[in-house]
Amino acid sequence: MQTKTKKEMLKEAKYQDQQTERKEYQGYDLWTAFDVNGNLVTFGDKNCDYDTAQCFIIDQLVATNSLAKFADLIGAYGVPDMLGDFFANASDPYGEDYWQQLAVDWFDAQYMGN
Repeated sequence: MQTKTKKEMLKEAKYQDQQTERKEYQGYDLWTAFDVNGNLVTFGDKNCDYDTAQCFIIDQLVATNSLAKFADLIGAYGVPDMLGDFFANASDPYGEDYWQQLAVDWFDAQYMGN
C-alpha cells in the first residue's frame, strides 16, 4: 500500500475545498475556472471576476508574463500560432466559444448554469 506524501495530501485537500467552493455557484448563469495561480474565479457576467472568457484568458496570459510560457501552457504550437488564433477570434462575434473552450481545456472551466 502506497502512502501519500504531505504535499499530495495538501494538494488533495485544496482541490476538495475548491470543489466545495465551486458548488456555491451551481445554477447561476456563469462560468468558474482556476487561474494560473490556482484560485477559483468566475466569468461570463458583469458581476463576475471577468466579464468574458476572453478577458479571463488574456489576464492569464498577462499573469504568466511570457508569451512563450503561456503558449506552452495552453498547448499552442508556438507563439505565432497562438497569436494568430487570438487575433482571428478577438473580433469574431462568435469567438467567445473559442475562449470558453480554451478555459475548459486548460483552466478547468465549468459552466454552472442549468
